[in-house]
Amino acid sequence: MRALDWSRNPLGEPAAWPLQLRTLVGVMLGARQGILIVWGPQQITLYNDHYAEMLGARHPAAMGQRFQEVWYEIWDQVDPIISAAYAGESTQMDDIAFEMLRNGYPEETHFSFSYTPVRDEAGAVSGMFCACNELTQRVNAERQVLAQSTHLASLFDATPSFMAVLNGPEHRFSMTNAPYRALIGHRDPIGLTVREALPDLQGQFFFDLLDEVYRTGRAAVGSGTEIQFQRAADAPPERRFLDFIYQPLQTDAAVTGILVVGTDVTDRKIVSLQLEQDNVALARRAEETEERLRQAQKMEAVGQLTGGIAHDFNNMLQGIVLPLQVIRKRLAQQRFDNLDGYVEAGLASARRAASLTQRLLAFSRRQPLDEKVADVALSIRTVEPLLRTTCGENVDLVVDLPTGLWPVRTDTHQFESSLLNLVINARDAMPHGGSIRLGAANLALAADVLEGTDLPAGDYVEVSLADDGVGMPPEVLARVFDPFFTTKPIGQGTGLGLSMVYGYIRQSGGYVTVDSTEGAGTVVRLRLPRSPKLPLTSHAQPPHPCDAARGAHRVLVAEDDDVVRLLVVDLLRDRGHVVSEAVSGGQAMTMLDQDVAYDLLLSDVGLPGPNGRQVADYARERRPGIRVLLMTGYAAEVATNASFLGPGMALIVKPFDSDALIAKVEEVMRELSATASPTFPPGDVAPAHAVP
Repeated sequence: MRALDWSRNPLGEPAAWPLQLRTLVGVMLGARQGILIVWGPQQITLYNDHYAEMLGARHPAAMGQRFQEVWYEIWDQVDPIISAAYAGESTQMDDIAFEMLRNGYPEETHFSFSYTPVRDEAGAVSGMFCACNELTQRVNAERQVLAQSTHLASLFDATPSFMAVLNGPEHRFSMTNAPYRALIGHRDPIGLTVREALPDLQGQFFFDLLDEVYRTGRAAVGSGTEIQFQRAADAPPERRFLDFIYQPLQTDAAVTGILVVGTDVTDRKIVSLQLEQDNVALARRAEETEERLRQAQKMEAVGQLTGGIAHDFNNMLQGIVLPLQVIRKRLAQQRFDNLDGYVEAGLASARRAASLTQRLLAFSRRQPLDEKVADVALSIRTVEPLLRTTCGENVDLVVDLPTGLWPVRTDTHQFESSLLNLVINARDAMPHGGSIRLGAANLALAADVLEGTDLPAGDYVEVSLADDGVGMPPEVLARVFDPFFTTKPIGQGTGLGLSMVYGYIRQSGGYVTVDSTEGAGTVVRLRLPRSPKLPLTSHAQPPHPCDAARGAHRVLVAEDDDVVRLLVVDLLRDRGHVVSEAVSGGQAMTMLDQDVAYDLLLSDVGLPGPNGRQVADYARERRPGIRVLLMTGYAAEVATNASFLGPGMALIVKPFDSDALIAKVEEVMRELSATASPTFPPGDVAPAHAVP
């Protein structure tokens, strides 16, 4: 700052300045914090090097400017403060937030400062002196810590095991999760010691064990440990059995607390005690009961975790189970053709399942890009079922992909995650339902089209997503890529979705545009540069031919999952059946209209277009003697209700193994063989029911 020409400002030559001003300038230039002086009726701005850092791109032009011109965008906040200083009042602010444009873009900033009026010899205010510190980095760090703490607390509370954190030698409760609170019942232990919160544990060695862990710093483990305590205020003591660990928490090698983690294994313990007392037959029955209980608990937990994607995930599991079973059968038969195809099919389904789980659990976590040459159309088709599930019942997703799309180099997981983010935004913009249109195109973009993007002219692949939702006004559209900016109610959006999409696309060498008109919907365009290389593809070997065996049947398989359909068709052909394939309800109905005498319709329930149940009704109307076997990945209790299956229909629930499928098909076809004439006329077929 000393190197600047100070005479070139409205205050004139520094030598002619008042003594007070020259003295303050000397103090300002020697200070090690940001100092600002506003002087005279024009409120001319002077500052030191530390304050210049706070000005960003506005330095050095701000030197000698009127203070209002320097901070014009926050003047409505600053004006009352500086007016008070010129009125002779001092102001102290410990943390004040401003949204500034100091570097050419909006940013939230935080400052602490004091405004002190400076008077002349007559006592009149000539200006003001401000000592200022920027707190923006500290505030952002504190927010990040708070967000991480909140996230950890939510994970802590969602853990199925019971957990508690005890602080100090008295073991005072500082945190408990929902399973722990359910375990101890009516009590609120936070802030209390274990002896105060759980006095009924006195004499059961738990207090002494906690004392020993705190004293020695060594963890203690309990397995099937009996405990007696009151779970309700006016109830008798209850006997429970627990698996648990007391893990010491240390700071600078000193124990500061104990983490309690455990599981209530009472049911398992009771079954175990019963097994010890019963004979071998009773023991086996008890073990089966326990296994069913564990399986039910496991399936309940899986159901809670997967929610609305259970159908998609079951399809992926089916694509894993069947290849393994087919491989085992073919190895036993000394048939080694096409084993690689089955292995790759199983691995592909496993990778899809892992990718789906990862996306559902960690969409908000930014990860390094795993770039590879990718087929955009294939990636969109891969994630399309999840996108449709996300849209819900009131929003129609229309996917229009041309052939011949150029390859791009990108992280396919991030690409699919970006599509999901965009679909969620579009869905939320249509609270009363509507349509989302997802498309792609090859574009040769000239330099003028790419002006302002820092990208070279060339070939790009554009993926566009349009909705007919509420749209955005210009002031919202201008901020769509701002981190943490959201128009959704609190708790319904983080404001990170579009900023993450923008960052990923820019990191991939592309760019994003958003066009929106309030009341007329929104169009988002992702443009990625064309890759000179082609994506790797796998070429499946043709299935092993198998002549129809004596007694073979003609089967129509309707299944939209490619892997499941491939394997089911191969299994049936291996048994000698003549098999035709359909990938949708509409295609299956078209094939049923042809002059082919199908004996069996084997159909998935959740088909695109007409569902499997509707296709079954259509088949029974056209061919009254046809048998129907429905496959479903939905919950069995939904699919097997009394009104779902009509006469002549059977059901098999995914995931199933190959033996179960073949047995079910043969069971259904035995019924056909035993029937001399059609016994289920069209009028007896129950109406179609859509499965949620």
